[in-house]
Amino acid sequence: LSSSAAYEVLMTRLQKEGLVESYLTEEDFTWETLPNPFLGSSNRKLYGLWETKDKVEVAYPKEAIPYTRRDGERETDYIYALPTDDSTTVTYSVYMGGDMGETVIETNRAELPNVLLYGDSFTNGIEPFLWTNFNETRALDFRYYSEKTLREYVAEYRPDIVICMRDEMSYLTFTANGATE
Repeated sequence: LSSSAAYEVLMTRLQKEGLVESYLTEEDFTWETLPNPFLGSSNRKLYGLWETKDKVEVAYPKEAIPYTRRDGERETDYIYALPTDDSTTVTYSVYMGGDMGETVIETNRAELPNVLLYGDSFTNGIEPFLWTNFNETRALDFRYYSEKTLREYVAEYRPDIVICMRDEMSYLTFTANGATE
């Protein structure tokens, strides 16, 4: 399932549940295929030893949405960590710069709900789409974030929607990134 397809499934469900009124669809984005070699999930398992012709696509809202972003305390200004040339191999870190303990994106649209997405690297690919539909989008990866438990974080920031997206094996782990309390 591609990142954009997972996003569409998620947003369709949120809309069906009455948690969002509408959302940006595939047609609302401009798509760009990077020319760079892409070390995707299948190739990654073989540590780059398997030749692949995979390419990564990035998408930008057709209508610009002003935002601010920070990772922890560090201000950033990008959604994609793009390579500086066409020959550099890209990985999933192209999405949001890779794994971050905490990312906060604010669009200052108070009429929209606030969302908290937590999980592992599986969230990286959906974050570039998700933030476009919310006033505030917070993403946590407990492999790198340990300031608060999930319960404490939710109590402090009071998101309207909380989403967990993880590798299915992580649901069976109750320590490290599987711990939520």
